Amino acid sequence: MSETAVFILIGCFFLFFIALEVVMLIIGHKRAAEYTLEKAHKEIQDESNNWVITLVAGVVGDVIAWFWLGSRISRAAFIFVLICVDLLLLLLAAIEYDTKRMAKKKIRESEQKGIEQQGEDHRL
Repeated sequence: MSETAVFILIGCFFLFFIALEVVMLIIGHKRAAEYTLEKAHKEIQDESNNWVITLVAGVVGDVIAWFWLGSRISRAAFIFVLICVDLLLLLLAAIEYDTKRMAKKKIRESEQKGIEQQGEDHRL
């Protein structure tokens, strides 16, 4: 199999997963609008910053891959795969970050509605 065919095959493989993660980001954004207050609080109480861990794991994985695979496969193929994997990890971190952000936004909106409702009750 020629090197060009391998690039195309690997590119299609990663393109599928990149498109899948973009769709997951869009669906997650729409689904977050339907968060109940209880689900948003539960999401916030989980104080792990998964998106930071994902980014750090990506950097560590790049360093390990550079020393382990850097001399075993062609440089062009290695960089191509590295860029695709890093793009997947960045999208995954964006999904994790957006989930936390939307939960915080839902809590702020509910608190704002509660404050407005208390103000209306106080005026009556």
